[in-house]
Order: sequence, then structure tokens, then C-alpha cells
Amino acid sequence: MIMAQWEVPERASLAQMQHFYDAWLEDDGAERYDAFRLSQLYILNSAREDALGHPWFWAGFVYIGDPGN
Repeated sequence: MIMAQWEVPERASLAQMQHFYDAWLEDDGAERYDAFRLSQLYILNSAREDALGHPWFWAGFVYIGDPGN
């Protein structure tokens, strides 16, 4: 389960969740936790392009559960 610890703006949420599912469900997809980590890094690295890299936008999400597929 992926959940937010605080209200994250819709734009940041959508970008992270899209990246998570793309990484997890592609043909040679990553394990669930790895896909989650990649999605957080994606949002963090986007700081150079816009304001989504601030921890307020991505650090509120947590992954809970079995890290495997």
C-alpha cells in the first residue's frame, strides 16, 4: 500500500503514481518497492525543472507491505 502522511497536491501525486505504475508494470518491471523508490527519485530530480522536487511534494508518501512482487 502506498499512502500519504499529509495532503499532497494533485499534480505531484499524479506524477509520482504514474511513474510508479510505469516502472512496476512495464515488461521487465521493477519490484514494487523498487518502483516506489524510483518514483520518489523521479519527483526529487524534477526539482531542476519545477517545484515538485521539494520534499513536501514527495516525502509524504510511504510504502507499507511486502516489497516483492
